[in-house]
Amino acid sequence: EDAADRMPAKIRQLDIDFPYLVDASQKVARAFQAQCTPDSYLFDARGGLVYHGRIDDNWKDEKRVRREELKVAMDGLAAGKPTLKRQWPSLGCSIKWRQQE
Repeated sequence: EDAADRMPAKIRQLDIDFPYLVDASQKVARAFQAQCTPDSYLFDARGGLVYHGRIDDNWKDEKRVRREELKVAMDGLAAGKPTLKRQWPSLGCSIKWRQQE
């Protein structure tokens, strides 16, 4: 469902209004040392990394989510509060790395 050629339709269906990057060369993923999809990064206005980790505590069943770590980090950043002391690793499908050219 999330193959690059299917994403334009999915973006329209979900009314996504933010940029979507197709990293065909995997250069961006390598530069950020991404490990899986999704792998969330939150930066402040100066470009400093505020949060890197999972979106929430249950990537398989949204009804069982109890803690939304990315949202907490975003709310804290917007309020000028310190970042989360603990940041959990991202969970999801591992990236299948291609040979570098």
